[in-house]
Amino acid sequence: MARTAHEAIIIVLDVGPNVGQLLPNGETFLSNAQLCATQILQRKILAGSKDEIGLILLGSEQTNNPLADGEGSYNNIEIAHTLQLADWQMVKTISNYEKCTTSNGDWLDALIVAADYMRSAIEGKRFKEKKIVLLSNCCADVSDDEVDSVIQGLQTEEIQIISIGPQVYTTQSQGPSSQDNKSEVQAEGEKLITRIIEQVDNSVICSFEDAIAQLMYFEQKKTRPTPWKVVMDIGSTIRIPLVGYKKVAPVKPHNMRDIITSYNKSARESAAVKSKQEPTSDGISSLQSLDISRIHPDQIETQDDEFMDSDDDEVKIEKDRIYRTVGDDAAPIPDADVIEGYMFGTTIVPVTEDDIPGLTYYSGEKCLSVLGFTKKQNVPMYLHTGDGCHQFFPEKEENCIRAFSALVQAMDSKDMVAIVRKVYRKDSTPTMCALFPMISPVFQCFVCIELPFSEDVKTLLFPPLVGEKNKPSKEQLDAVDNLITSMDLMATEYEEDAETGLFDPHKTLDPYEQHFHSIIAKKALNKDMYFSGVEVDEAVRLLLSSSEEVLESAKPCLDEIKKLFTLTEIVPKEGARKAAADIFQQNKLDDSTPTPTPSSLCHPDSSNVTAHIGTVHPQEDFKNLVDAGIPLEKACDLMAQVIRDLVFKAFDADDFNKPFKCLISLRKACLEKSPVIFNDWISKFKNELPPEKVGFWELIASGKAGLITSSETIISNISDEAAKQFLQVDDVKDETFPNQPVDEDLDDLVCIWDKNNLKCM
Repeated sequence: MARTAHEAIIIVLDVGPNVGQLLPNGETFLSNAQLCATQILQRKILAGSKDEIGLILLGSEQTNNPLADGEGSYNNIEIAHTLQLADWQMVKTISNYEKCTTSNGDWLDALIVAADYMRSAIEGKRFKEKKIVLLSNCCADVSDDEVDSVIQGLQTEEIQIISIGPQVYTTQSQGPSSQDNKSEVQAEGEKLITRIIEQVDNSVICSFEDAIAQLMYFEQKKTRPTPWKVVMDIGSTIRIPLVGYKKVAPVKPHNMRDIITSYNKSARESAAVKSKQEPTSDGISSLQSLDISRIHPDQIETQDDEFMDSDDDEVKIEKDRIYRTVGDDAAPIPDADVIEGYMFGTTIVPVTEDDIPGLTYYSGEKCLSVLGFTKKQNVPMYLHTGDGCHQFFPEKEENCIRAFSALVQAMDSKDMVAIVRKVYRKDSTPTMCALFPMISPVFQCFVCIELPFSEDVKTLLFPPLVGEKNKPSKEQLDAVDNLITSMDLMATEYEEDAETGLFDPHKTLDPYEQHFHSIIAKKALNKDMYFSGVEVDEAVRLLLSSSEEVLESAKPCLDEIKKLFTLTEIVPKEGARKAAADIFQQNKLDDSTPTPTPSSLCHPDSSNVTAHIGTVHPQEDFKNLVDAGIPLEKACDLMAQVIRDLVFKAFDADDFNKPFKCLISLRKACLEKSPVIFNDWISKFKNELPPEKVGFWELIASGKAGLITSSETIISNISDEAAKQFLQVDDVKDETFPNQPVDEDLDDLVCIWDKNNLKCM
């Protein structure tokens, strides 16, 4: 049976003297041609492609092709590599030509040799496509007598021609209108290759700029989607056979161990074949399809004997694990006496082999059972979990298609989704999924996205982002709106990507994968090369970089934001934090320093005291301000602001303890001097307190820390009945900050804080 491959590609690379001329960008034609050929091979190698590729050198110092007769026909054309899987030896052969040769070659003859060799090399094989990639500037003087027969032969064999390099412009807008920089021979050659391209089906001609832009990134290994057949059941009577395909799935990172194993295995195979390989009668290597895609050629040459003498495929290292008891004896325990166990709090629960089947949950047969339907808004985007999504289509049966289509259209019209229970295979872990109806002009399907369970959802509580102090103005809001509008990736001015945006997920490549492939490619060609972590190709940097058009349009908006949102550098106050040497040094008073008196210690000068209350020790800061002679009203305002911030930024009920102690200190100070200050503040504070903070007010009511009454001080005019009524809590349940049970294991934790991290032992 004939073996089926993907594509058969023959690269014809011109290395003669005609390709040494400089291009407008300052580079030679040969360097650009080598770059294109190298990128073609590297993409095939790193993608694990099964396409077979051959390499023919035009203008070579040697003549090695079946059509050469020794009388001047088809000379200086060498089949350097036969049709086989791409390998690094091909890349190295191309890179060896640092400068062009002195031998001229006929590019039309090379095209004929490539077509004839492909016809004979693919005999007994089947390929989806057959291509010849011609990398030549067509400067050689060729005869067009055989062009018609060449075109007919290419059409008969269904061989496509891809010509890269010739500067052919069909319109004035595509390039320069003058041909002064081209010789007459080159102009005729470009006309001839254009004629061939136009008459051979699916053939193209492109410049280096277009080719390099398409070849600069590595392609992923292509995989065939595997269908998952399942019957979707709704209730006990409706059953619709479906077929699911994985639409989005993360790419698994490359395993370096697999790369090294494959590298060594391929090297051993290559060394074994190399020792037995003999050239055929036509001088062409008989090695056709050996996969040595991960072999470095130097390593093959230096390690032949090592691989040939080795009988074992791999050197395995055996692990030896010994279990010992805890204590001074530390006696070893036989493996047969060791069983598994699980920590349940501080208790070790042993599990024997007889208990293991009982720990396993058996979900039953594979299924896709509809549990019910709900509005699409009840499944917000942040609940979309899993490692990808599937698309479900109906089986190709008339009644099944009609039922499926009716269900999709009904759900789409009512904006509903289906919640399903999915079991991939028998007794596998069940998952909850949502089926979203999708209707396009081409097909209808369900998009299946996994949903989390209750244990997977993490409740995050944050204090309000915007308060009275940092509330943005209308001008600031408008400036940010303008910035978002100017950086809209779906803007109409980008006509090329107007529907999908500049960063279309279908076109945006993973920079990590591209960087990894780039380093592997360079390392394969030069195993002694060292790469630092900062070396990144420019092509990789451009993947997730903002386009110049977007940045240019957003520049005025950015300047406006800089004006409206001014940043002020906060310099630490001098002496705010003393060094340890200043704190613990002995106090030495010289003769010029006056001896402090008891009155100066008890009544410091309030003009030199900074009015500030922090959140670390607010009670002490408040007491120090009052003792320093700061006006009580000012000190109370600062303390009240601290209480408000602590309450509004609290995450749970346990965080209410500190602001409650601060409130007691504030109430005590006002009770002695001015209860009106406290009563006015707490009345206003109650009105500002949001419902989710009702737990703090319950704490105030239980501690009877409300209004200061006339029974406590004669200065107040608030009666006890009014104060009791004031402490009444509205019928609001605090569901946001429930009292969490204390974990007994927390008593065993000792936390040590340093400036780098929090360590718990």
